[in-house]
Amino acid sequence: MADELIKLQQWYAAQCEAVCMVSIMGPDGARHFLSFINGHFFEESEEDRDRTPWQHRYGLSISTIDNPGWCVAIDLAETSLAEAKMSAVEVDKGEHDWVTCKIEDNRFSGVGDPSKLTIILDYFLQLVDNNQKTERPAKFEQSQIQEATTLEGPDGKVHRLIFREGKFLEVGEG
Repeated sequence: MADELIKLQQWYAAQCEAVCMVSIMGPDGARHFLSFINGHFFEESEEDRDRTPWQHRYGLSISTIDNPGWCVAIDLAETSLAEAKMSAVEVDKGEHDWVTCKIEDNRFSGVGDPSKLTIILDYFLQLVDNNQKTERPAKFEQSQIQEATTLEGPDGKVHRLIFREGKFLEVGEG
């Protein structure tokens, strides 16, 4: 079970650290705020910038229930798993052998008998593995670029940004 908890911890830490905010002066003379999310920079609106961090609004919990058993609840909103889908799992072989896992309202929930914590975490980690996705920004023709710059991200890579129609957009690694 230690491996499952380590993987869960790594996923949770990535969600908490996924948003790194930087500000940059644009060629229009205005300050622009960029968030580093899932390996790419995206310009945020002023409303987005004032949002509370993910871990203060959402999170995860692992608790016991009185059946007895385990209950795992993990918010998926604003994570790499937002809007993820999975088929509900429902196994009931009696009082001492049962587990249920599902996604409802953008939240993974799993409950099971006292021996099922590892299985519940495995179902969640399968969801993570099955929904790995990288969103790449659209490519732009050189004639559309008003100004380009590079910015080092928290991932240690240099990211190429363009300023187009009053907004910064990432166009790849530079």
